[in-house]
Amino acid sequence: MNKLNIAIEERKTLLTSVIKEKTDALKNAPPGKLRISNGRFYLVTGKTAPSGTYLKNENPDIIKALAQKDYNLQILKLAQSEFDTLSRGKIYTGPAFEEVYANLSASRQRIVTPDILTDELYTACWDKVTYEKRVPKEGEQSFTTDNGESVHSKIETIIANKLRLHRLHYRYEFPVKLKNGSVIHPDFTILDIKRRQNVYWEHFGLMDNPGYASNAADKIHDLAQVGIVMGKNLVVTFETVKVPMRTETIDSIINTNFL
Repeated sequence: MNKLNIAIEERKTLLTSVIKEKTDALKNAPPGKLRISNGRFYLVTGKTAPSGTYLKNENPDIIKALAQKDYNLQILKLAQSEFDTLSRGKIYTGPAFEEVYANLSASRQRIVTPDILTDELYTACWDKVTYEKRVPKEGEQSFTTDNGESVHSKIETIIANKLRLHRLHYRYEFPVKLKNGSVIHPDFTILDIKRRQNVYWEHFGLMDNPGYASNAADKIHDLAQVGIVMGKNLVVTFETVKVPMRTETIDSIINTNFL
């Protein structure tokens, strides 16, 4: 069994454990789901109005149980989806179950007990996710990074080597599925372990080429449609023939955004 298959089987083992744990936990969950509006809590069931029944603050146990149920359901759904995809021999490109808590609203985070993964275990799970990289275009250049991977420009080589130097975990050209079903490949997907979120880095190196610049603008727009937005979780850098990217700029970006 090669390293890729081993990583997939290890990930499936973890997912199996998560699926069982959440399935068991949901057996004892209360009926209905929790709706939060303006700091007020509502129980929504098939017997209530769509807005739900107001839960007074003297019902903290049911509020917490409902919030935990919703959280567990989200994790179960994502873990099952990833497991099913990997079991079919496909590459999973959806969100990981480990990201659920970070994406909850602040109101829910305060009352949910998250699944605690150490940074080391979280990173190990993140690293084990496998994916299919973009197929290089005919005549496209290839450069080798210190990690032994092939990238398509000298500046991407420098970025990759700098990320490795700072012990930052990243994926090169990890696929992102758009709303229309098509797939694009941001240059770098970097793990922000402090927030347990992905941060993306796109470098556009031929901005003095009008066609290239237009495609770059389209890609930034497409990424924004799936929540990958500049100033939030997307770093974008540019260069032209006359104004090349500087290594000091790369260092500054890494120090500011990832360290």
